[in-house]
Amino acid sequence: MTGDRPDKPRRPLRSTPTNDVLSVSGKRAGADEARACEPDEGEDPGGSAEADSLDESEISERITLPLPGGEIEPRIVRPLAMGSGPSEWMAELPPLSYGSMFDGRAGEVAMLVMREPGWMLLQSKRSYPTGLFRVPTGTIEAAESAEHTMRRELHEEANLTPQSARRLFRLRYTLGGHATPFYSEGWVIEGCSGQLRPNDPSEAISAWREGQLTELATICAELRALDGRWKPWGWFRSAVHELYYQLLVVAAQR
Repeated sequence: MTGDRPDKPRRPLRSTPTNDVLSVSGKRAGADEARACEPDEGEDPGGSAEADSLDESEISERITLPLPGGEIEPRIVRPLAMGSGPSEWMAELPPLSYGSMFDGRAGEVAMLVMREPGWMLLQSKRSYPTGLFRVPTGTIEAAESAEHTMRRELHEEANLTPQSARRLFRLRYTLGGHATPFYSEGWVIEGCSGQLRPNDPSEAISAWREGQLTELATICAELRALDGRWKPWGWFRSAVHELYYQLLVVAAQR
């Protein structure tokens, strides 16, 4: 990521963050030096990841964006099947070198958390390019249900307990035309108890902020604009944001 992002209307969310958390400007130096992918979730640099204490008083900002004019392009997600449960979708990722991003993991959960209607929690990590925030995700461990993963990850990353949670979708992936067994299960979590702070230092979470659901389109575009070693990771991560946007923003306008 570069600092060449358009100015966005902002309003304060909490008190001024510490100097290790993103400032109100949404920028922090040095984050873009880390490599893009690891065998686990493709987010953190090598070596130990020690995160400083970060709590709710240090959320950096709340951003208000106008509704984007038009749908996300290019669209890489298409429906597979609709039933009584979560809808099934396929993301056709471009032919890039995805390395070990999908190796050794059956799937993950994506967690769109709305503590207030229309506002979602977004996280950034120390290894991320400067100013990049996204919807949090977490690996489904062996013999663990997706719901258990969602609750565990929400506690580990944010110290939150969901009051209401529902599965919205299951997203599968093709890599250069070849299907992979890996999937992302998307959850919508409405209302939470607990004070926002990370409980697992290894997650290396550097900041939280809240954004309107319409910002999903902007985040998707920013992820796809990443280059170098971040490019495959950005396209992979953009798919979940595209699908949340289609199901929660575009569908609501119809």
